[in-house]
Amino acid sequence: MDEEEEVFPSLSQLPSQVGAHLKKMYDCLKEATLQGVLPPFKRYKHIYQVLDTDGNLRCLFKADQEECCRKEACVYLLDHPENGHRSLSQDIYGFSGVRPTLFVRRLKIGTKTISGVLVEFVEPTGEIVDYPPPVVPMDEIQKVAIADLRFGNIDRSPDNLLLAENNSIVPIDHEMIFGIDYNLSNPCWLSWLLNNEEPFSERCANYVQQLDADKDLQFLSACGWEPGLDFIEKFKVFCIFLRLAVSQGLTVLHIGTMASFKCEEPKFNLKYMVDGVTRDDKFFESVESHLKELLREYYESI
Repeated sequence: MDEEEEVFPSLSQLPSQVGAHLKKMYDCLKEATLQGVLPPFKRYKHIYQVLDTDGNLRCLFKADQEECCRKEACVYLLDHPENGHRSLSQDIYGFSGVRPTLFVRRLKIGTKTISGVLVEFVEPTGEIVDYPPPVVPMDEIQKVAIADLRFGNIDRSPDNLLLAENNSIVPIDHEMIFGIDYNLSNPCWLSWLLNNEEPFSERCANYVQQLDADKDLQFLSACGWEPGLDFIEKFKVFCIFLRLAVSQGLTVLHIGTMASFKCEEPKFNLKYMVDGVTRDDKFFESVESHLKELLREYYESI
């Protein structure tokens, strides 16, 4: 790695197989930049193809602002595999299917120096809008919903989902996480679930109950990023909300509705729930207590 370049996450802080996978992606990028130019990807002016020595498309490099890039890399890093925390698991791919992502700062391409995210390329098998439920397994939709609810993603449209092998869904483009205060806006999966009263599967519910926001934030720090206070607050609150809502037995539709500011009763919208808590030294304890009470009341009202 060139002296001026910087990557996040720090590869030395990752399990060996995960670090080696990201290093192979980075080496492919460096080899490709020796040509002095990266070919554009489709119509996008800020996304470039990263080809291997045989001309195969291996990764995409997306130029963007540093904060957005770190967020994208963070979502992959904290998309823990089902068998354990990312800091311990050798599995490359996480529960929600986010593809390996590496933030590269000050990459030299010819005479230019740019920063962006390096993302493993996935060849889609079709357009997600062509495969609405029930063709797409409900478990796949729930896994995407978990990622969006964990990270407050406000940009979940069908364009940001890829249909892969076995009708699995690959979520992409996570630079807009925590973009609006406690409001997912209008995730596409919410409209897919209208009149669907299925709770989270046992597999998804078990995964959610293992989430530990404080441990995740410590891991981010060890990997080279100290996020700001706004990120920390929202990350912890969304985690508390998701765990409590799932343990209360609420369906994906109900939880998504509350997190998207679509409840007819205003007090049950997540933003109003959080706004009703005083921001003091015991804020997170108070949030948990307040959310638990309102989620119980909501459950009893439906």
